[in-house]
Amino acid sequence: VELLPFKGIQGLLPDENTAIIQWYIMEYGEKFCTFILTRQSVQPIVWESTLKDLKDLQEWFLDYLAAYETQKDQWKKDLADRLKRLAEILHIEEIIGRLPKTCDQVILIPHRFLHLFPLHAIPLGGWPCLLDRFDRGVRYAPSCQALLVSQNRKRPNFDQLFAVGNPTQDLDYAEIEVQNILHHFNPTRVLASQQATKQALTVDCADYLYSSHCVHFSCHGTFESTSPLESGLILAADNPLQLREIFSLDLRQCRLVTLSACETGMTDFSSISDEYIGLPSGFLYAGSLSVVSSQWSVNDLSTAFLLIRFYHNVCVKKLPVALALNQAQIWLRDVTNEELQQWTSQLLLNPAQNIQLMLFYSTIPANSKPFESPYHWAAFCCIGQ
Repeated sequence: VELLPFKGIQGLLPDENTAIIQWYIMEYGEKFCTFILTRQSVQPIVWESTLKDLKDLQEWFLDYLAAYETQKDQWKKDLADRLKRLAEILHIEEIIGRLPKTCDQVILIPHRFLHLFPLHAIPLGGWPCLLDRFDRGVRYAPSCQALLVSQNRKRPNFDQLFAVGNPTQDLDYAEIEVQNILHHFNPTRVLASQQATKQALTVDCADYLYSSHCVHFSCHGTFESTSPLESGLILAADNPLQLREIFSLDLRQCRLVTLSACETGMTDFSSISDEYIGLPSGFLYAGSLSVVSSQWSVNDLSTAFLLIRFYHNVCVKKLPVALALNQAQIWLRDVTNEELQQWTSQLLLNPAQNIQLMLFYSTIPANSKPFESPYHWAAFCCIGQ
């Protein structure tokens, strides 16, 4: 790892309307720091917390983690309030207030356990959340060094898709998700159900995998906090593709890896390193330009809707990956039951799937927003370009 001078970090910014916000939590200090980097600044803008802020942040994290692990239903109900409290602890309004008024894109580089949280979804005065403030999107990077590596890669092609669909055969909406993504690509290769074995993925179809521009996993994921390299994506026969194996993949043609699975964006928060260990870093290391991953155990239906909309934004509207995801999240947050029914009437559905969705809609008032909770839309983030 080579040290990047300040001018080198400024060179990571694509234009004068983009900013980097980076956090650093002192291991033995009495504060955490927030660094703001723009093209216009002659040196980083540094915001320093108080000791109370640091203690509040540590307490918030432990409470969040305990609720997630032991009281999942209550954690879902309290998520919006928890994010509001996190915004207060991080003084996010003050931080954003120091950006140039013309700033319309931000790259977030969290530190340690901050990688576990949807910073893009924390509320902001005058806006529903951070996503709504930046017209060109919010994206993440593991570190400035990782950002440099990803920005030096060129991936102009986005035609060939490799997808893994419901290998454990217990995800009700994975088939809807995959079949409504396929038509955006040509050629495509799908390993579905029992066909999606590790042997098929990494050996039998390796040539196709390595030549694909987009790799989509619709499956279960696991994060092993005590042994992060054993985290993985669950394939057929409950045989995981582990992080230690992902590092050895060759994805030099890949522009996007999408991990439509639970906890695929979780990281080793015990490490005090500036770099995190998790599935996204494995796929970035393997060569992908961007990785879309989740920060908790997600809902099957809302995830399918989110990612179908996301691929439409990328492939039809030609939006950058981060902005495409951001706009899909805002749409899912704000869409009403009636609007959802109109939208799904245009999807590729078989009769059984159509009946399944109609039954879901029938339980909800027409003008309600069934996925308004951040639990449904905020879990996914874009890491990389």
